[in-house]
This record gives sequence, C-alpha cells and structure tokens, in this order.
Amino acid sequence: MPEFWKGLGALRVGAMAGIAAALTGFFLYVFGMIAEAPMAILYSGLEPREAGAVAAKLDAINVPYEQRGDGGTILIPADQVSRIRMQLATEGLPSAGVGYEIFDKSDALGATSFVQNINHLRALEGELHPVDLDDVDA
Repeated sequence: MPEFWKGLGALRVGAMAGIAAALTGFFLYVFGMIAEAPMAILYSGLEPREAGAVAAKLDAINVPYEQRGDGGTILIPADQVSRIRMQLATEGLPSAGVGYEIFDKSDALGATSFVQNINHLRALEGELHPVDLDDVDA
C-alpha cells in the first residue's frame, strides 16, 4: 500500500485530503442545520421598549432567540414557545398588548353593542394571539 501512495505523488494525495476535509466540513454543516430546532414567533409587533424587556428576560433564562424586522419580532425555538409565553406572562411581559385591557382604554358608556362586540372579538384575538391589532386595518 505505501507504494500506491508514492505512485500517486504528493500533489494528488494532498488534493484527495483537501477534498475529504471539504466534504467532511460540508456534511457536518448540513447535519448541524438539520439538528437545529426550528424557530417560531414568540411575539411580533412589539414596541422597542417591550422588545428590549423581553430580550433581556430571554437572556436571563438562557433561551436562544432571534430578533427580526425592526426588532419587534422575536423568534425562539418552536418547542419552547408555549412554555416561555406563559413564563413571560406571569412576569407581566410584554406589558403592552391588545387583550381584555382594550376595555380599560375605551369609554363603554357611549359605545354601541356593535362596537362592544368588535372590541370583545379583538380582545379575544389579542389574548389568543398576541399581535398588535391596532396595526391591522379592519
């Protein structure tokens, strides 16, 4: 076997070693990407102050996250979204949102039943899916 390597020459052996190293690196990269947990939206449409508070809490509890867009969209591993949302909610994060607090802002005395029903629907949607519904055109 040593005569086989000598017959190939140093240049060919070096080229084969380089190709083997490149293929090994490529496959390690691909397997690393496959093994990485998919990211899902934790919150979107957050104000910069709220996004900073949520990011600081995620850092404190060692949860990997990504911020996209203008920083108001926070993504975390998909398998942790429900647990982290509940944990942040117990601490009052994010404090700004659209849920049942929509009724605190409005004057219910002069509102029609139609407006109350729409606000109730918006509050339910905000509680179920925390997105800033003020940015949505109805």
